[in-house]
Order: sequence, then C-alpha cells, then structure tokens
Amino acid sequence: MSEQLVGPVAVVTGAAQGIGRACVEALLAAGATTVYSVDRAAHEPVDGAVAVQLDVSSDEEVGAFFDGLPAPAQVLVNNAGIYAYRDGLAIDTAAWRRTFDVNVLGVFLMTRHASDRMIAGGLEGAIVNISSIAGKRAFPNQADYCASKAAVMGFTRAASLDLGGHGVTVNSVAPGTIDTPMMVQVVKDIQGLTGLDEHAQRAAMTKDIPIGRMQQPSEIAAAVRFLVSGSARAITGETLTVDGGLSRD
Repeated sequence: MSEQLVGPVAVVTGAAQGIGRACVEALLAAGATTVYSVDRAAHEPVDGAVAVQLDVSSDEEVGAFFDGLPAPAQVLVNNAGIYAYRDGLAIDTAAWRRTFDVNVLGVFLMTRHASDRMIAGGLEGAIVNISSIAGKRAFPNQADYCASKAAVMGFTRAASLDLGGHGVTVNSVAPGTIDTPMMVQVVKDIQGLTGLDEHAQRAAMTKDIPIGRMQQPSEIAAAVRFLVSGSARAITGETLTVDGGLSRD
C-alpha cells in the first residue's frame, strides 16, 4: 500500500489557521513539492508553502488562480468555510446566502476548476471536501451551517460519479468538535446564550464525546492525508467521520 500522494502539487483553502493550516503541514510532510495555502485573508503560510489570497466564492478569482499555476494541482482540499451561532432561525437572507456562497459554492468552483485542469492534463487527482457532522445530524441555532455542510456531502457523492472515470476521487471528511480558533469563538457565542463560564461550556460540549475531548486539527489532517494518498485510490464518494465517536453511526 502506497502512502505517496497522488500528485506533487496541492491546494488547500481556508489555510490561514486551524484545520486548513494543519492540512498544509501534513501534505508538505507527506512529500508535496508545492502546497498553495489559500485563504481570503492575507496570512503568513506554513514554512515551505505558498500563500495565496483568494475568495473561493468568486468564479473569476478561482479561474484566474488555477490558470496561473505553473503545473496543475492534483490534490485539492476544500476547507474554507464560515460559521455563526444563530438565535434559532433568526438568519437574514444575506447571511444565509453568504454561508452557502463560501461553504458550498466555493467547494463547487474550486472542484470544477481544479478537476478541469486535471482532466485536460490527463492527470489523476484527489479532492477532499471538509464537511462536518453538522451535515449528518441536527444542531440548534445553526440551520444555515448544517444545511450547507449537508450540501457539501451531497455534492461530494455526485462529483465522485462525474469525475471517477477520469481518475479523480472525491471524498469528504466530517470533523466533530475541533479545537481551533473558530471553536474559541463558537464557545464564546454559546456562552452568551447559556451563561456558563468557558470551562463549564467546554465541558458541556465534550461530555457526550466518547473519547472525552475535542479533536485536534492534526487529526483531521491525518484523515485528509490518507484520502489523497495511493492507499485510498479505490475510495471515492465517501465521508470519513472524525469526531471521537460523537455521532456513532
């Protein structure tokens, strides 16, 4: 079984911090010669990566980015996403659309442009979309996020059928409760509704996780690294859940 990456050039979105940054580190450690660290915000990339400032929801920006690559990317990790803790269904139309623009449209645009160039070059590829267990089960006060992540899983299954004949696999990873900078803000937002202090809120959020803790970004990156390796070439259209056993299905 080969742990070698399907190709030497990789792109990771939402790479400024958290899961995306951990994926950049994992791909470089796995032997990628070039990893593009893509984020909407200007950022200092992982040592050895190339920072790119890009709005994944812009067809023009995404197309120009892929057109400008000196060699086609054969590995794509769609991690860019946004989240906000809501008060029930108090979500205005603009906020709902923005969630879907980044979390769903961004995944589609990056996948379409990347796979077009893989196919044109006769290259195999591996695409991994970061979804969430929120796309598999319901959580209160985050209807837009849950719906967007369910859409990512559905897109993953459909895209795997469209691209499988070209040697391009499409899978997703569904993280659970991950200890990232985004989670710090989530904890604060929920505290505003529950009135719990930070320690008590974190305890409440982890009490149902069988392994008893939040997961680390590196643990999600390890799953991504497997799915873009030679060992996973027969796996496509699947969602690999990494949530410490929380969803248990």
